[in-house]
Amino acid sequence: MTQTREDLGRRLSALRADFAALGARAADAASALAAKLPPSSALLDELSAAREAFTELRTAMVQEASALDVVLDVERLGTLRDLEPVLSAIAAAEERRMLLGAWKETRDEALVVLDRVMALTHREEKGFAPLAECQARARELHGILAGAGPRNVEQATRTLAATLQPFAEVVALAEGWNVLDDDRCASLQDAIMESFGRPLALAALRGKLGREDDMPAVPEPRGHGRAPADAGYVASPPRPEAVAATPAAAPDATATAAAPAATPVVPIVSAPVVTGAPAAGPAGGGPGVARVGDSVGEMRLSGDSISVETPEARREREQLLERLARESARWWIAAREGWRQMREGGASFADASRAYLERFPYLLSVPLQESVEHEGGRLA
Repeated sequence: MTQTREDLGRRLSALRADFAALGARAADAASALAAKLPPSSALLDELSAAREAFTELRTAMVQEASALDVVLDVERLGTLRDLEPVLSAIAAAEERRMLLGAWKETRDEALVVLDRVMALTHREEKGFAPLAECQARARELHGILAGAGPRNVEQATRTLAATLQPFAEVVALAEGWNVLDDDRCASLQDAIMESFGRPLALAALRGKLGREDDMPAVPEPRGHGRAPADAGYVASPPRPEAVAATPAAAPDATATAAAPAATPVVPIVSAPVVTGAPAAGPAGGGPGVARVGDSVGEMRLSGDSISVETPEARREREQLLERLARESARWWIAAREGWRQMREGGASFADASRAYLERFPYLLSVPLQESVEHEGGRLA
């Protein structure tokens, strides 16, 4: 439409020049008329063409103004001077339409971001208060944007980007915590912490926020993994030599009479059959050692459930944890290496702490996740 407006402006300027030249010739014809001489046919044709050109230009301007919702009184547009305000009104309407288009585009993008914020949920804690507070603010802003348009469209478009920025940062970290680089994650974490608090920032950084339809499925338990919580422990029959070495106890007549006739139901478990007695673990159900088939595994007790982890399963779990640590917790890798070197050097924890605080006085002021970036990783 800007091109059409510029074309109308050129036509108006050209017609103004034609009218000025035609006016000079018409003045000469008026003097001739005073001397009883009729005007030439060429001058009459020029006057008729000028009239048609003016009518066409006025019609084009009225149509352009109508397309921009500019209301005009056509009966009052009888001169070139009357058309000049029409051209100014068309320019103002085009600018306003452009601003409205920019506002609608920015608003629609903002609504999409706010919808994504409101679709987030905590993977472990459904009623996570920091997320609920963030979503309440997003819902309030969503209602404002979905309502009537602002009076000052240009200013509203400029300020909306800054208003939306905290919500966009939450979405960026919640959806990209495992693919963004460390610097970007740290920057987003600081920004979210400033806008919504530390708990929400940490939840997004640790991948605990996501959409309901994107929640990871719980993996099926493997044969050497943890048994179901409601499964009992079934031991294999004793070895023949153990049976032979143990004298049979005389049956208790009272117990036999009191025993129910029905055979108790033994629950089925998916864990491997354990053929050896577990070693005593720490209080509260710690790990013990058990023989699984021809190999020795680690048996963990948790309440009434028992799971056995073979060396292969343990190596697989440790490799997975090592890979995850290198991807998202490089500070832990550096800290572990420092701990190993301290142990090999024979220094006590107190002596090492004192030495490190003297070497790095700012040690306790640096977040753990950022410690790997200082002093070539030695700070971690």
